[in-house]
Amino acid sequence: MKFCTQLLLVCGLASCASDSGSSPTNNGADAFISHPKAAKEVEPALEKGSREAVSKFLQWYQVHMPQLEAQLAATVSKQGQGDTAHYQVNFALAERYVLTLAESKLFSNQFLADQRAQFQRSNATLFRTRQAYGPPVGFEFGWLLYTPQPGKVLANALRAKTTEVTATPEGQTRVRLYLPSSGYLDFEVVEESGTLRIASIMPNGIEVEAEG
Repeated sequence: MKFCTQLLLVCGLASCASDSGSSPTNNGADAFISHPKAAKEVEPALEKGSREAVSKFLQWYQVHMPQLEAQLAATVSKQGQGDTAHYQVNFALAERYVLTLAESKLFSNQFLADQRAQFQRSNATLFRTRQAYGPPVGFEFGWLLYTPQPGKVLANALRAKTTEVTATPEGQTRVRLYLPSSGYLDFEVVEESGTLRIASIMPNGIEVEAEG
């Protein structure tokens, strides 16, 4: 009887150790493997179309970059007289810039609205600061790749071979384009009127590429 009691006690302790977990080196790895937080899959046709939308943008931007840079630079100039003169946005020229983007049929309505809103925010900043000298704040570089050297970043993007296409919680498609040595560009792609269009472009770590 005493032996049986001891055996039951040993078995009980082993069961407790098993229930309470796990070895110190596990750190919840089993739970992670059982319940991975994987990205949602994208239908093959949508994946292909999203990649093509990004490719079309890169090729279009390569051709139109000089025009866009000149148009954006022309939207801001010093206005006023004497000591009261400061940089301001010319919204007629700003709309011409946005129209160039719209005519490409590559960008979503929200993307175009965001560009217009950026002009409003930039003008409000210039009005508040009364900046009159140096490069106008907010206009130091383009608003598509957000880099002072868009030509170099674009060249790297055109050479890129690795991309990932995933679905976002908002129901959009994200195309991540890895640049050759470091950094990447995230493109949010949405469908509008039966066409896949770019809703946002988000760079990450691309300045290393630009400076290389």
